[in-house]
Amino acid sequence: MARLFRIFPVVLFALLVLFAQKTVLAEKRIALLIGNSAYKFVAPLANPAHDVRLLAGTFRDLGFEVLERRDVGYIDLKKAIRDFTAKLNDNGPETVGFVYYAGHGLQVGGINYLVPVDAEIEKEADVALYSIDADALMQGLINVGNNLNVIVLDSCRNNPFKAASRGLSQGGLARMDAPKGSLIAYATSPGNVAEDGDSSNSPFSRALSRELRNPGNIEAVMKRVRQSVFGETEGRQLPWSSSSIIGEFCPAGCQGSPADVSSATSSVSDPAHRAWLTIKDSKNPRILRSFARKYPNSLYAEFARIKIDELKPRKKKTIRASTRLILSEMSELGQNENDEHGRYFVIMGSFPKADLARAEKRVRFLRDQGIKAHMIDTNNYPNLTDGLYAVVMGPYNRDYAIFKKVRAREAVADAYVKAGR
Repeated sequence: MARLFRIFPVVLFALLVLFAQKTVLAEKRIALLIGNSAYKFVAPLANPAHDVRLLAGTFRDLGFEVLERRDVGYIDLKKAIRDFTAKLNDNGPETVGFVYYAGHGLQVGGINYLVPVDAEIEKEADVALYSIDADALMQGLINVGNNLNVIVLDSCRNNPFKAASRGLSQGGLARMDAPKGSLIAYATSPGNVAEDGDSSNSPFSRALSRELRNPGNIEAVMKRVRQSVFGETEGRQLPWSSSSIIGEFCPAGCQGSPADVSSATSSVSDPAHRAWLTIKDSKNPRILRSFARKYPNSLYAEFARIKIDELKPRKKKTIRASTRLILSEMSELGQNENDEHGRYFVIMGSFPKADLARAEKRVRFLRDQGIKAHMIDTNNYPNLTDGLYAVVMGPYNRDYAIFKKVRAREAVADAYVKAGR
């Protein structure tokens, strides 16, 4: 009997812990995931729709009811937000709301806007007319009155509308402070631009999907995401967040090893990390060398050395006489595009049909450099290899195609001219 009384408190404690964990996991969780890739009036984005597919599986595994929306226009985006807030309201104040948006985002006058795929923005005033105010989205969640909301904006990519107005020239999003009971996270720090990534997902979405599955509260999760993205992009991208959460929300449970906790908080306590944040944008080699000497064993010392190397003056290439002669001959060719359907393309990349995303990425890369590139289906041209997407300029007449190849090779070294008929 005495032994039974000694065991009882241990059993009771274990049951209480188990009950507490089940209570946390039993909380109602609803996620709205929006990925806009197929923009109609600007170059499409390769990864947001893929990012949403990736995260949808993660959130479902974590017990969320998921509202998954891809390539939504203005009306459908408004409806998605309406449906999401209605579900939060129906499930009561203990419900956790999570919003993830990937796609184009703009700031005008310090206000952030989420851009639907059908937005036709020609001037600054069009942004508020055709886009969704992120502050209004946050206010809608506050009005629901649930205790905890998380908003993640993976929408800080290059601004494709900046040519329309000087007011749109600034990259990245403006800072938003999280109201009580909420956390706002950005794929990169305010005013900066995030990378879309070389694979089917962005560096940020990959890190978010992975870290959400690991134990720890949501603040620790976002710190681990920050550390992962910063390392993967070699310091070019630093995710940022603002939190006013009261209490604790642990997507995958709060029980983690001491190593989990230390890795999540290391970026805050690490003096090298704090120092790097103050000098990472410096273009003074002396400051960067001083940092590398002071923190020689830190992750950021290597970033500093890379930046120092990038700041070194480069020798200008001398154009040989033969090259000058070729350029001179090119300049004498006709410089106006033929009004008739030409026979020759300047080809700057060929991709299998399964690699459509890579072909689109090459087109965007070239257009960013002022090259009038587009994509064609090689099946439509007898002299081209079937079954590919070709990134091209043209069609032109032969002489003009040869002339344009010089410009193309500034961006793609192996650009070549090919008859397309």
